[in-house]
Amino acid sequence: MRRIGLSGVMGAALLLGLGGCTVKQYMGISARTPVTPQEQARLDAALAAVPAKGKAGGCPWRGADGVVTNIACDAMPLPQLAQLAGMDHKPALLELGIRFEEGRGVPQDWDKAELAYRRAAWQNSYIAGQQVAGVGSLQRPMEPIMVPGAAGLESAEVRLANLRARKKAL
Repeated sequence: MRRIGLSGVMGAALLLGLGGCTVKQYMGISARTPVTPQEQARLDAALAAVPAKGKAGGCPWRGADGVVTNIACDAMPLPQLAQLAGMDHKPALLELGIRFEEGRGVPQDWDKAELAYRRAAWQNSYIAGQQVAGVGSLQRPMEPIMVPGAAGLESAEVRLANLRARKKAL
């Protein structure tokens, strides 16, 4: 399966069950794992701090009332964070990498942290063919075009470089 970077409303729509697919497991984390009391307390505090209309950035959260708002990714419960990361949501990948690097809520695993940082830093793009009805022939095939995906995060590049330096020093 080819993963295409999603961002903004489209990525949030898929995560929140508005699309046809959701991630059930990512990097060994099940999306069906119950939320711990500590995660729920962080989530409640983050939701209380968000204005009613939400704010830009962060990770999308759908409340029981169906309203979607963005909260700080570090307040996102692990199962939902893994779902977002599995859908190539860059801020979620960065936060997941931090959690693996520090061993926060997951066993410390620098290899998984490195993978998450690398994916968060990666500028995705994919090749698509352009075809117009009635245009083209065997002598003149379709011209491929590069379609940009989600931009990589500079902070993920920095964390990736620092982690690789720490691993090399060991």
